[in-house]
Amino acid sequence: MRYSLLAYNKDKDIYDGIIESDNKEELEMLAGELVYKLHNDELKDKSGEPYDWLELWDEEDDNGINDIVYC
Repeated sequence: MRYSLLAYNKDKDIYDGIIESDNKEELEMLAGELVYKLHNDELKDKSGEPYDWLELWDEEDDNGINDIVYC
């Protein structure tokens, strides 16, 4: 199964991919580490605008039922 960790900018309504992996636990750990940067507005897009949240997507789940959101 393939998973993707994405960052979302609600002002621009865009998702930027951070990393893809078959290892969900690895991505969950990375997301946990990035949440600190997210809360301090240190996780930013190319234009320097901070992201609003992270999402961990199961690439086989078309309905998003199993997506995990990190705020």
